[in-house]
Amino acid sequence: RYLASGSQPVEHRLTQQDINKNKADLLQARAETAFKNGDYELAKKLFKQALSLMPSDKIILGKINEVNRVIIENEKKWEESYKGIISRADNFFRHGEFTEALKSYQHASDIMPESPYCDQKISEIKKIISDSLNRDNDYIAKVEMARNFFEKKEYENARNYYQSAHEVKLREEYPQKMIAC
Repeated sequence: RYLASGSQPVEHRLTQQDINKNKADLLQARAETAFKNGDYELAKKLFKQALSLMPSDKIILGKINEVNRVIIENEKKWEESYKGIISRADNFFRHGEFTEALKSYQHASDIMPESPYCDQKISEIKKIISDSLNRDNDYIAKVEMARNFFEKKEYENARNYYQSAHEVKLREEYPQKMIAC
């Protein structure tokens, strides 16, 4: 019951292996909780720490493999989601729906922040929107000037401003109608 030295009872003495097993069990319990909460990176880290204490434990090794499998599956799901969002964003962009495209590229960027493609498209759309707003403002200012000249019966100046407005927005019919007057 007592060691030869008589200092401690045998049943109270823990070996290093017992200490490591207890630490590994605690780490494994924390890892299981992290895994259940969806924190797979933390679970993996804790399982690896437990394995370093109990290198031959097949259960811990199996848990690490399970965590790795879940991480890979989640990465595939994120990648598929990212590709779907990019596809929709590109479609919006091709059809000139820049506000919707911008939202979609920003959402894709949230999923994969390191994507230079999203950053490039977001910058491109912001420039397109800014240029469009500038064109709109320029058009409105020229039409207003043309109207002012028209009301003052300064028809040549009015015509020049309507022509200038038409050049800013070729598809607008109003300046063309006023030039024909």
